[in-house]
Amino acid sequence: MHFSTVTFLAALLVSHVHARAVTLQSRFPPSFNRTPKEEPALPVSGVSPELPAVPEGLVLKRIVLGHGYQNYTCSGEGATAEATGALAVLYDAMALYPGQSPFSVSLEQFLGLTGPALLQTAVPLATAPNTRVDQSAEGASADPFPKAPVAPLDLSAAGVQPPLPYVGVHFFDAQKVPRFELTNGEKLLAAKLASQPAPANATAGPNGEPAAPWLYIGDVGGSVCLTAGYRVETAGGSPHTCSGAGDDSSVYTAYYFLYGPPK
Repeated sequence: MHFSTVTFLAALLVSHVHARAVTLQSRFPPSFNRTPKEEPALPVSGVSPELPAVPEGLVLKRIVLGHGYQNYTCSGEGATAEATGALAVLYDAMALYPGQSPFSVSLEQFLGLTGPALLQTAVPLATAPNTRVDQSAEGASADPFPKAPVAPLDLSAAGVQPPLPYVGVHFFDAQKVPRFELTNGEKLLAAKLASQPAPANATAGPNGEPAAPWLYIGDVGGSVCLTAGYRVETAGGSPHTCSGAGDDSSVYTAYYFLYGPPK
C-alpha cells in the first residue's frame, strides 16, 4: 500500500474516533464533564441564623429524598402539637445534583423537587384501619414500610428521569431515637442538634400544612459510616391544628444530606 494511502486512512480513523468522542460527550450535561466532580453544597435557607456548618473532617456520603409522615400528639383542643417521630422511605437523589451524573438537573430544579415529590406522588407507606393515627388524619401504619422489592420514586411528571432508587428507611425506635437505615448497611442513629424555620416560600402540604423546620442532627452512638445529617428543602410536614386530644400525622418530603468520615 502506498505511504500516502496509509497516511490518509490513519487520518480518517483519527477523525472518526474524535467525532465519536465529541458525539458521546455531547450526550452528557456540561457539568458532568468536570473532573473531578465537585462535592454537592449543603443548601442554605436564607433564614438567619443558618444551621451549623458541616463538621470539619466529614464528607458527604449520601443525598436521599425522604417521603413519609411526621407524627404528632395533641393534649387537647387548641393545644400545641408535640412531635413524636417520623416514618419515611428514602430514595437516592445524589445523581440528580448538578455535575454528579448524566441525569443531573439544574440546581434550581434539584432544590425544588421535594414539592412535586410531595404533591404528585403517592406516599410509599402502608395505611391500616387499626393504626394509632386517627383516620381523619393522613395516616401512618404500625407496619408501614413497603415490602421488597421496593418501587423507585417516579418523578417523570416533574421532568426527572430515571426514577430514584430506593435506598432505605427513616423511623424512630422504641427509645425515640431517629434512625436512618440504608440498604448498603450504613446507618445513622441521631439526635437533633439545631433547627431553623423553613423558608416562607417552601411548599405546603396537601391540606395547607406549612413546611417542617430544617434540622441538623448528629450521631448518638451505634451509627455505621454516618455521623451527621441535615434535613433541608422540606415540603409539608408541620402538624394540623389540634382539634382535640389524640395523635396526628402530616405527610412530608425532604432532602437528607448525610455525612461521615472519609474511607
